[in-house]
Amino acid sequence: MKANAKIVAAVTVLGVFVAGVVVGFSVDRMTQPKKILKTYIAGDIPGVLEKLDLTSAQRTRANEILQRQSPAAEAVLRSTAERLRLIADSLDAELRAILTPAQRARMDSLRPARPFVLRKKSPGPNGTIHVDTLLPGRDSTRR
Repeated sequence: MKANAKIVAAVTVLGVFVAGVVVGFSVDRMTQPKKILKTYIAGDIPGVLEKLDLTSAQRTRANEILQRQSPAAEAVLRSTAERLRLIADSLDAELRAILTPAQRARMDSLRPARPFVLRKKSPGPNGTIHVDTLLPGRDSTRR
């Protein structure tokens, strides 16, 4: 009988230890802050440069840097925007499939009127800013 009591006690202690480890691990995972990818995206670099009182030499160098770096940034923006658009279109189609016609019409009326448009600002002649549309807004006929 004493051997059985020792086995039961050992199993109980081991079970409590394992349960404590599992609970501790779970609480640790739940209380850890979620990792967020942070990046700095300069939305209006030409506008910021205008406010820095750059010399003509600095302005020339800044324009060269902007022209050299712009294609890479533009490619990333185009790729990301297109992937986001595909995800949004898929989500929209799935949601619309479960809605009644009245609910679809109501959802459409609640959406913002202005579609997402990706624009590129670049320095033009005589210090002007040139704006190009990279990705036009969605067609209203796609709904």
